[in-house]
Amino acid sequence: MRNDNGYETIITEHLGYPMRFYNHEGFVFPACQGPYEEYPVLQGKVFGVDRPAPPGPHRVVYEYNGRASVYCGKCCVTHANAPTRRGYLQCT
Repeated sequence: MRNDNGYETIITEHLGYPMRFYNHEGFVFPACQGPYEEYPVLQGKVFGVDRPAPPGPHRVVYEYNGRASVYCGKCCVTHANAPTRRGYLQCT
């Protein structure tokens, strides 16, 4: 799948992604209204293609419009240094 910016997204449903992103932290994504999905972000690897490539702590958030995932700008979150084990911080 190719988003509006020309970046290719690899669908990895068989590996548990995309996963519903519930936004319990209440982050504001100006270009998205939700519902949201999250995908792993890896440096120099593609999750589901490069093995082994665990999902790591970083995620990009997409809006799911009922038919497809839609890239909606800089929507990045991370588990790194989050206040709780499964919590997130918004990337800056």
